[in-house]
Order: sequence, then C-alpha cells, then structure tokens
Amino acid sequence: MQKVARQFKGTFALLAVDAKFPDVIVGAKYDSPLVIELGDGENFLGSDIVAFIEYTNKVVEIQQDHRL
Repeated sequence: MQKVARQFKGTFALLAVDAKFPDVIVGAKYDSPLVIELGDGENFLGSDIVAFIEYTNKVVEIQQDHRL
C-alpha cells in the first residue's frame, strides 16, 4: 500500500483487501476523509460519518498524516 500511495497525486483515499487475508483491510489517505465506524459484530469504512449512522454511533476518524 505504501508503494501505491506514493504514486498518487492530489486527494485520495484507498482501501484494499488481500484474498489471502480477507479479515484484514489496509488503507491510505491524503487530504481526504476516512472514518471507521464500529458496529455490533461488524465495522464500516467510509468517507462520511453519516454514511452508517443508522448502524452505529461509534466512530474513529483517521487523522491526516504525512504522505509516505
């Protein structure tokens, strides 16, 4: 993911799943919103807090970090 993220220019948010490890999701973002919403037995990833508000009100916002 780090190699891929370095190739992008501008605003982006990426999520990826490896078929060998389907329970693991990795992500990268730059100047774009990305939130993790924690549900009951399920979690959600999205760009907007209200996207899954009917399922949960537990939200973790991924803060801006330095470009790799």
